[in-house]
Amino acid sequence: MKFQRSTLVLLLIAVLLSGVVFVSEFLGKPQQEAQRAQQQQIFTFKEADVTSVRILTDAKAIEVVRKSPKAATPSPTPAAEASPKNPTAAEPSPKSPESPQWQLLQPVNTPGNDATVAYLLSLLTTSQYDRTL
Repeated sequence: MKFQRSTLVLLLIAVLLSGVVFVSEFLGKPQQEAQRAQQQQIFTFKEADVTSVRILTDAKAIEVVRKSPKAATPSPTPAAEASPKNPTAAEPSPKSPESPQWQLLQPVNTPGNDATVAYLLSLLTTSQYDRTL
């Protein structure tokens, strides 16, 4: 089977163009989408960087503050140390329920709900705008 020269040239051009389309559509797309998503992000901070949240409306104000990690961890007591007479004191005690990481300051001073604050921070850090005015 013999091909003409022009047929081989057209076939080579078609293969080259197919390669260019493959590279631009399949290999370059994820990078372009990641860059576009980063440009459309509303806030650029991370959840771990937030120490307090204040929401002000006409009717009321809500303020939540992260507790310091030093205040949340109890100091060890000397009675919990192991001794030759009491070898079981060195064993860890069952975990007590963890205290909330967030403190609600306004409208009432009470421990905050960690799940609610985490959800709010997740929304703030992952929200993106879909149009510009």
